[in-house]
Amino acid sequence: MKKILVLTTDDFINPEEVQQQFFKGKLKYGDLMKEERECTHIIFNGKYIKNRTGNLDEKPSL
Repeated sequence: MKKILVLTTDDFINPEEVQQQFFKGKLKYGDLMKEERECTHIIFNGKYIKNRTGNLDEKPSL
């Protein structure tokens, strides 16, 4: 089963820092590192950030 995490800058306490380095961000609600470990794909502001294997060429099939 795939778990896709979709985020925007509005989901973060520090949106300016997130624009420069995504994984330094702090979510308003929840823990980014915990969410990142549990999901198979991350989409941020409409752009594909990661999948579990780290292969960015492999886009999720929704």
